[in-house]
Amino acid sequence: MKHSTAAFTLVELAIVLVIVGLLVGGVLVGQDLIRNAEIKSTAAQIEKFDLAGATFRTKYRAVAGDIPPLKASRFGLLARAGADGQGDDDGKVENVGTSGAPGGLGGESSLYWRDLWDSRLIGLEYNMATDAIVDTSVFVAPATIDMKQYVPPAKLRQNTFFHIYGYTGLNYYHIGMFASGAATGNITWTNGLTPMEALGIDTKLDDGNPLKGTVRAVTNLETLDAGAPAANGVCVSTSPTVPAYSTTTSNYANAITCQLRVRAQF
Repeated sequence: MKHSTAAFTLVELAIVLVIVGLLVGGVLVGQDLIRNAEIKSTAAQIEKFDLAGATFRTKYRAVAGDIPPLKASRFGLLARAGADGQGDDDGKVENVGTSGAPGGLGGESSLYWRDLWDSRLIGLEYNMATDAIVDTSVFVAPATIDMKQYVPPAKLRQNTFFHIYGYTGLNYYHIGMFASGAATGNITWTNGLTPMEALGIDTKLDDGNPLKGTVRAVTNLETLDAGAPAANGVCVSTSPTVPAYSTTTSNYANAITCQLRVRAQF
């Protein structure tokens, strides 16, 4: 009797390996395309917010959130006290928290988004904001209030948020994660972007240099310089001479190690 043994030939195995390689490659390419789309969408969010803020200033001759009480009432916007950080019309979007730290949420820094929404300049709803301090401790797990009711999340991930603050006569957007909060309205911001994502946003909006231009990598918002430069070797590398995002460092390229500040155009 003759017995036949069924098996794959080398050609068949090669074809299978090629198909598997194509499938894996397609998945990786698809993931890259999705990530690139999310980066572009996040950069587009900033452009949209900035355009809305500039349109508001042109239309009402005041900065959103910072618009004074009488003018706010005339245009049907939410009432505010007119004190420092509560619609004092000084051109800066300020926190009304006890320390007035740039990273805090309350007063003009939350009214900014409410005013843009009430003016139909952005589509997201921020009906929780007033001119008062926001007790940001309620955002901590188990959260009793969703942070998305006060500030917009980034398209990249739902726990990375946009914040706005004023410093030395200029206004800035900040992109980072919420780490902890307090009854005083202050927020501890932490990293919310990878170096690859930060580079993509910086390149889309500015010059791609993490330490120059209108888009910069920072470590925090609790310092009076409105954001210290990002630490070398983590989000940013200054070696050998030209500052760059740490996209070639395997330990950091795709790790969430960056925060960005973006100068507003109003």
